[in-house]
Amino acid sequence: MAQAPAPYGVCSYMIVPGFLKTDRAKSLLHVTMGHPIHSQSPLESAAVPEGVARTVAFLASDPLDFMTDAIVDVNGASCPRA
Repeated sequence: MAQAPAPYGVCSYMIVPGFLKTDRAKSLLHVTMGHPIHSQSPLESAAVPEGVARTVAFLASDPLDFMTDAIVDVNGASCPRA
């Protein structure tokens, strides 16, 4: 996916978020029900949308002009890549 736009200076990234603390997921992340979800991550929590937004801002910054075709996991290590 990154090769075609690269000559034009366009970099591409894939952000892979884990469970997010949102209003929609609130019932799943409740103290009693949420434990199995929280325990999937060594951080024992779910991400917040602002954390994903900070990742997007970082990837959009100028100093990353040579990083492309990257998969960025924002999931608290709940789904590590081999």
